[in-house]
Amino acid sequence: HVDSASGTRKLWLLVAQQGVSMVNELCEAGHLNCLRVVTKEFWSSIAYQVSASGLTFLETVPDELKKQVDESLRGPGEHKTALLEVSVEEMKVWLRTSTGYSRMSTIVECGRVPYVASPFIPVSLRHSPFLATDNAH
Repeated sequence: HVDSASGTRKLWLLVAQQGVSMVNELCEAGHLNCLRVVTKEFWSSIAYQVSASGLTFLETVPDELKKQVDESLRGPGEHKTALLEVSVEEMKVWLRTSTGYSRMSTIVECGRVPYVASPFIPVSLRHSPFLATDNAH
């Protein structure tokens, strides 16, 4: 949810299920503090903070992995010394640095679903004896 002068808007983000699972595991292990926050229009979200246990856990992470994560949080090329800052304008997410780098993120572009789900309706709920074998109807 994004707060603005005109109120709170819901913004859908494309997030990998593996990422969500990892965040949940870090919370369950006590490495992240989780706080449910509510907007003035009663939309709820979760805020995360690294816990003391999480800081200790980070000491066990290999330096190469830390370097890769650090690089993903910075601008490219000549902007690599500056952290990326996230801003939301209308329904678009922008990544910018204090050194002038700017690009629109693709995190709100849901695109195509990479699989097709076949419809299944139990016989007891069907109005017809025919199987639903495609999504045509």
